[in-house]
Amino acid sequence: MRAAVNLEAVVRTLSGDSTLRMNKVQSSEIQHILKLPGDESIVKVLGWCDTVPNYLICEPLSRGNLSDHLTEEFSAKKVHLYDNTKQKRFQVAEKGNAENLPKYALQVARGLTFLTKHRFLSPGLRSKKVLLDHAGRCKLYDFVSMENAKEWIGLFWNKNVPFQWMPPEFLFLETISSAGDVWSFGVLIWEMFSYGSEPYQGQTRADVEKSLRANRLLPKPDNCPGAIWQVMKSCWEPDAEKRTNIYDVTSELLQCATRIG
Repeated sequence: MRAAVNLEAVVRTLSGDSTLRMNKVQSSEIQHILKLPGDESIVKVLGWCDTVPNYLICEPLSRGNLSDHLTEEFSAKKVHLYDNTKQKRFQVAEKGNAENLPKYALQVARGLTFLTKHRFLSPGLRSKKVLLDHAGRCKLYDFVSMENAKEWIGLFWNKNVPFQWMPPEFLFLETISSAGDVWSFGVLIWEMFSYGSEPYQGQTRADVEKSLRANRLLPKPDNCPGAIWQVMKSCWEPDAEKRTNIYDVTSELLQCATRIG
């Protein structure tokens, strides 16, 4: 007799207008993903269906994405209202769970370290690409092997490039690498310590490119610890070859989380 088991899962698939080439590339990607060892920092893949379109079966994560969580956690509705925006932000930091932010940053960095080690990339990494499990732990999804990254972006991003998170070498030369993920991660940390604000809000891609050419970076968030700000800036080295790597970033964030926590 076989015992009955209730298993919850999330099924992801391509849109109905996907091309055969998209399905072929996704099939190739799934084969790469299934070879990955398990790690608590990335979304677990439970299986897949080799159909057209493909279906990817993943573990369910009940607390949504980090972007929505930050917006809710640090909502102005949770604190007393002030006429001065800066005062309001300081009050939010006191009332919200700001002590979790270094922990979130470290968890995402560990996930990115895992992906880099296994030759995967997370182009356009941002808070919407980070999911939270029932315990509030951050997990990465929507990553791609280095082998297929260039074609993947061409097929699936089309013109919807998340330019606010992309490094200069991608915006100007369309270069994709683990160094680019580090740049995007720096912007993601900025999102965290800006309580879910959108980077370069209201600006066009041309505006952002102009700022990058002039080496004008995002401003330091009001309540961001100095050590975290230094990590951000190291992620935004314009020269990809001189930019810090995710292993060093993770080590620095571990020290920050230990001191701040």
